[in-house]
Amino acid sequence: MAVEAPPGPPATASARVLLPYEPRSASVARHLVRTALHDWELDDLVDDAELIVSELVGNSAKTGCRLRMAVTVARVTDDTVRISVRDGSRVLPCLIDAGLAAESGRGMALVHRLTRGQWGAVLESDGKTVHANLRIRDLPPVQPSSSSPACGPDSGGRWEPTAGAVPAAAALPAL
Repeated sequence: MAVEAPPGPPATASARVLLPYEPRSASVARHLVRTALHDWELDDLVDDAELIVSELVGNSAKTGCRLRMAVTVARVTDDTVRISVRDGSRVLPCLIDAGLAAESGRGMALVHRLTRGQWGAVLESDGKTVHANLRIRDLPPVQPSSSSPACGPDSGGRWEPTAGAVPAAAALPAL
């Protein structure tokens, strides 16, 4: 009996681009993600992935950094695609309760919802990397709790939301 391999790339496939800290960089990042997912025959992830990379790149563009941000999309396992943005700011992202009248502040909540809580940030010596994982196979969502993780430079440099540890409302450090 022959076993047929699933379509798509090996689990280590990736694409990367360096972009200036400008709002228009989101368009290039969306193109990178769209092209990679199409090449990997994962077209059903494109809409969510484009929203996620737009939010992460938009946040990085607001940091005021002067060099370039790195945007990467990678097939990290057979059933997970990771979108990551590395920038020169050491301010970690947090979920906030933006309120009904707020004109902004809902982006990371959107990322949290689309990734089912599978996102995080790693503080590095000269910046941070924020990543968001999209599952190719559907998993149950992670439910937010009322606990708030530490945000900002005193958080120990790494924050990964997990079941029972995702903030429903936390202070957002200034970008």
